Amino acid sequence: TVGNILVSTDNKDEVSEILELAQKRRCVKATKSNSQSSRSHLLFTIHFEVDSDTESSRRKGCLRIVDLAGSERLEKSGSTGVLAKEAKHINSS
Repeated sequence: TVGNILVSTDNKDEVSEILELAQKRRCVKATKSNSQSSRSHLLFTIHFEVDSDTESSRRKGCLRIVDLAGSERLEKSGSTGVLAKEAKHINSS
């Protein structure tokens, strides 16, 4: 699956659901060197605001989680055809 998704939420349970969706959209393929070789990049950004219970203040922050597809050696992975083409593209990204 390709494409970006922007989802807003107001509670931590929905954040878990969004992370599950991201995991389902993640693309992996088996190679000789790795049974779950990541074939895609994942960029997950959380913008959050926290209100203080004791003060009348609000704190804002941003957390970025990045999972980059790993490079691989074609000879070791045994990738051919489409997988080899993907590997070349991943290695150059």
